[in-house]
Amino acid sequence: MTYEPSARMSGWHWDMAVKSPGGDGGWPGTSSNVEADLAYTMKVNPKMHILLMGGYFDLGTLYFGATSEMKHLPMPASLQKNIAYKFFPTGHMVYVNPEARTGLRDRTAEFIRDNEKGQ
Repeated sequence: MTYEPSARMSGWHWDMAVKSPGGDGGWPGTSSNVEADLAYTMKVNPKMHILLMGGYFDLGTLYFGATSEMKHLPMPASLQKNIAYKFFPTGHMVYVNPEARTGLRDRTAEFIRDNEKGQ
């Protein structure tokens, strides 16, 4: 059986025309590439923090792909300390696993508490 994202199966067509300044817009018809926008925002706001979370077994947002893209953002290496990662032993919908859902909630709350004062 061929894997098809549910949005495509239901007849919904996402607009993937977003193009970052100097970017190629991702893979035509499949994704939008906002890496340049994210890197630019982090450069002009070096206090910005990012929390990237997902499932190890995600077929839509691959673990190694997401991690690699974040680690190769076109920005000063010193800003990498502002990016935190948390992955769970689940697929794309982390929240359907009760244990992972609790971890997702707890890590999100911790991230907000740690960054609410702009530290």
